[in-house]
Amino acid sequence: MTVVVFIQRDKMDDIRHPKFIENKTAHEIFTQFAEAPEDCVLGIKTPTFISALHPNAIPQRDFPQLIQKHTDHLSTDYAFQFIKIGDINKLFLIFEVHDLTNSEILFPPYVFGFVHDHYVGKKNSEILSDMVELFGLDIINPTIFLDNHEINMNGDAGAFIQNAKNAKIEFRVNLTPAGCKTIRLRESVLKELIQTEASYCCDLSLILNYFGTEMSKLPKKELTKEEYDTLFDALPKMLICSANFATSLQENKILYSSSVSRSFLIFAFAFHATQQYIVDYDPKILNIVKKLANNKRMKEVCEKTPENPSATLGMYLIKPIQRMPRYLLLIRELINFTPESHPDFMGLQDAHAKIEEITHEMENASEVFQNRDVVKSIQDRIFKCKELHLQLVTKDRVLIMSTFVYRRAKKRTRGTLYLFNDLILLTVGSDPEDLKFYSTLENFVFLPNNPNEINIKYYYKDKLKGIEFFSMEIKQKFLLKFAKYRDISFKHLENISLLAREIYPCQFLPQMVDCSCAIIGHTIFFLVQGTFITFDGLHKSINISNDLKSAPLQSKIVVIDNKIYLYGGKKSRYILELVDNKKFVNKGKRQEERTFHSCVAYMKSIVVYGGLNKKGKLNKDDFTFYKLDTQEWTDIKTYIDLSPPPRYGHSAVVFKNIMIIHGGKDPSNKVFDDTWCYNFSDNRWRYINLKRDNPNCTGIVPRFLHSAVVVNKYMIILGGITQFVDSQKCFIVNLENWTAQNLDISGNYIFGYNRFAAAIPEGGNQIFCCGGTDSKIYEPINSITTIEVPEQFSSEKEKPNNDQIIFSNDMVFVRQPNRSTLNASPDFPMNLSNINKSSSDIYNTWHCMTPK
Repeated sequence: MTVVVFIQRDKMDDIRHPKFIENKTAHEIFTQFAEAPEDCVLGIKTPTFISALHPNAIPQRDFPQLIQKHTDHLSTDYAFQFIKIGDINKLFLIFEVHDLTNSEILFPPYVFGFVHDHYVGKKNSEILSDMVELFGLDIINPTIFLDNHEINMNGDAGAFIQNAKNAKIEFRVNLTPAGCKTIRLRESVLKELIQTEASYCCDLSLILNYFGTEMSKLPKKELTKEEYDTLFDALPKMLICSANFATSLQENKILYSSSVSRSFLIFAFAFHATQQYIVDYDPKILNIVKKLANNKRMKEVCEKTPENPSATLGMYLIKPIQRMPRYLLLIRELINFTPESHPDFMGLQDAHAKIEEITHEMENASEVFQNRDVVKSIQDRIFKCKELHLQLVTKDRVLIMSTFVYRRAKKRTRGTLYLFNDLILLTVGSDPEDLKFYSTLENFVFLPNNPNEINIKYYYKDKLKGIEFFSMEIKQKFLLKFAKYRDISFKHLENISLLAREIYPCQFLPQMVDCSCAIIGHTIFFLVQGTFITFDGLHKSINISNDLKSAPLQSKIVVIDNKIYLYGGKKSRYILELVDNKKFVNKGKRQEERTFHSCVAYMKSIVVYGGLNKKGKLNKDDFTFYKLDTQEWTDIKTYIDLSPPPRYGHSAVVFKNIMIIHGGKDPSNKVFDDTWCYNFSDNRWRYINLKRDNPNCTGIVPRFLHSAVVVNKYMIILGGITQFVDSQKCFIVNLENWTAQNLDISGNYIFGYNRFAAAIPEGGNQIFCCGGTDSKIYEPINSITTIEVPEQFSSEKEKPNNDQIIFSNDMVFVRQPNRSTLNASPDFPMNLSNINKSSSDIYNTWHCMTPK
């Protein structure tokens, strides 16, 4: 029978029938090889070189030596090997290594990777220099031999590489005493590894065959069947694993050339046989050992232990617990004495990572099993009270923390707060416990309140309830652990949902509703009820100023040229520069008081839309701008039929050359779900029918008092009071093609979140939301919350192009009003001089934007 061999670094070599490669290209072979690493390509290994195969090469034809007879010891002189994609341009030459003064030292092959272009026009001496540097052992007199002839160091390096591909090549050196010491130290660690594994295997055999046999004779009142099974049930599999691993190690022998990393990688999974034993050791096995410590029969068994009559049962039973950490220690020592040129070097890095991972898994499993009994007892106490559709005991659920608290509802009642790795529970009573509340971590919504208070408020069934901790220390401990495990539970949501992760409570503030915000760099400025809040987005620090006596309620702020300007609010009709406290002159038409309006910046102007006057009615002039250089107000006049219906409580953002408004409300209580674009380039409004053209986007519902932010080429609509639809859905719009989709939100996000301010620094992936309230009980939210945007929208590749938004003539025609001229002010901050006012193509047509 003939076979072909596929070399696998982390498992046994794969043996296939020759038909597997018969008349197939390298690409076809790689594609049908299910175990092929994703970051590799198919390569060939010969006695003298290793290289990637061309995808169209036919290995069976080019290397007939790949097919060999099946024997107990298959040769890997000719075999398939997987090559990292980053190494596909390298030719790996295989050098034999010899030290003629230390002939007893057996060196492994020295595999050196050459990029041919790197050595074009260079001398062989550069190859020798690079090889000495990578070799890693302290040597003198290095030379390279090709077919038993020393090469000329002044010869052409490119020619040597080409000739060496199918020749015998040697790297001859003389080891220094330091180099010899490194080799002896590596061999010493190999010897310790092999001998201690053989000794460990003997210990397991002794526990199972001697202690297991003798202890089975103890009366049941001294050792129950359950206790006996706990001690010995896992041992047979552990013994088989250790015996096979010891055999694999011994095949390598105690030589410098030996490679043991592959044995670790192959048997790594088998080491899980120890897991149940490790899990049972602390809570069960140690207690059994203590119980038998003074047992007369057990003392007699220990005194008769073969080869070690002074041993105790505990001395043997702890050895499986010590073995995995011992593996890690020995691998680290091997890495220290293994140069980079050794074939075992990279494998040892992988082996250390794998054994460390398994060790952590076992430690975590131990915690899980110890917690399972605790979780079961909690479940029993709760289920005594009444039937519930909640199964507490699951495979992966772990109790993280439990603490006594006071539940604050109609009256203050003592209870218990349980924090699991995926769930939070609140009960009252003791045995039985009455379950009052439970939630998954990602959906638990709470208000942290003042950090100096010992209570938090949480939302449950549209009601706000309180949890009072016994101390500040316990509250902080709970919040830290909750944040840690909620972040873990967020992992499966990171690429599909907005995640409200962090909360920064703001102390000593008025009710933080009707906020406004602006950004300069990574600093976010919030204005709320005359209080100016500065939030450092990098260092997450908050600075609060109450000195703005002239800042009216419900005013808006914008940034132009790194200066913050304020406009609107109750009893205010002026523009105010906050930094210098400078009030600007109102030239042009006298302005009315505005609240619930939008205020954005474009070029050197402040653009204001919508809002209510002091009588609670819509402003007559709902669209106006203030030009900073002339300090003059100008109403923007467009076609009346083409303009959005008047509104307040809407959102407005600027993207490139357009302003986009969404939603809002009119005084008749009609709530809008529409989207309109004002094009600064041609002074025209366009209606964007998102709802019709995105029928699957159920987040497009009538809403007002919400917020909008722009992230790269996307606009995100979040929060607000929605009409008729109880939905937490946000939605996101691609502003370059007007497609929209739903966007779920998880974490500390309150249904009906409204009257808040939201901002995102340019290039960032976190939305900063300040203040606000809910739509049910109107509880002020005195905090800053960060909401993380999925990478699919916030990454660099999603940045907008440099083109302006153009509404071309392929839009759907709606109607053509009888308008022949456009009443636009020549003082508008945009340059309108190039617009042909007689063009009916531009001015006389009302269009509805429809994405293709």
